[in-house]
Amino acid sequence: MRADDLLILLEVARARSFVQAGVALGIDHTTVSRRIGSLEKELGDRVLDRSLSGVQLTALGRAILPAAEQVARAMDAAAQAARPDRDVAGHVRIASTEAFAAVFVAPAMARLQRAHPGVSLDLVAATRPLGQATGVDVEIGVGTPPSRGFEVTPLTDYRLSLYAAPSYLERAGEVTAANLAEHPIVYYIDALQRVDELGLTEAGIPVDAVRLGSTSVLVQHELTVAGGGVGLLPDFLARATPGLVRLLPDEVRMTKTFVALLPPRALRRPAAIAFMSALVREMAERRDELDDLGGA
Repeated sequence: MRADDLLILLEVARARSFVQAGVALGIDHTTVSRRIGSLEKELGDRVLDRSLSGVQLTALGRAILPAAEQVARAMDAAAQAARPDRDVAGHVRIASTEAFAAVFVAPAMARLQRAHPGVSLDLVAATRPLGQATGVDVEIGVGTPPSRGFEVTPLTDYRLSLYAAPSYLERAGEVTAANLAEHPIVYYIDALQRVDELGLTEAGIPVDAVRLGSTSVLVQHELTVAGGGVGLLPDFLARATPGLVRLLPDEVRMTKTFVALLPPRALRRPAAIAFMSALVREMAERRDELDDLGGA
């Protein structure tokens, strides 16, 4: 059994597509199909079920996936051991939720590029379920990561709280737990986001109270600053804005965790590892922005 065939299977399992796996691996999708076929012939059974909706691991595929992950880790360890101390170069593709991208990922990208001019970086800022970004080296998001196919690195906890502008409070009056449903809530468009981990119910906010919705958290922030309503915003974003008032801190609050997903191929790319190091350093130096506020 060829180790590279196992690595191809691992990438197909992650991408759920021969084409996307080929893009990630830098090979043609026909080569991906041929190598999977060779693996299935050697094993005597199918490792993937193919359908119009994509590919899924069979029972055999799931059984050998841990071996594929072990091969990926071993190759990464060998690459790390053989890598001399030299300037890092290469291209890194990153997908991240928007607020975290703006506040922490962008400075980390700049930090890395200053230290290693040979590194180029692309960032796609979007909110989506974890594990659905394709063709990226590092995916940062919130929620439950896929059970297999990635190296999962917890980054940090963060909190979301209710905020309003002074102009809104002057116009609308005091916001209480009892009258919260009467105020326009600024948040995500639930039907479009499909990110269950960002739901409102655990925060005690009626879903139908969202009357100003956007797929962009930065737009939500601006709507709140403009006095449009009460925004449920990340503390690290809201507290950087002078004047925003935190509301009902004891009654309404959510704690979430950012995690980073790296596919096996990214673990063998020095530039991707260097980006993760830059991001961890950026967060460590700005730890106070992520810690409990204790007040707005």
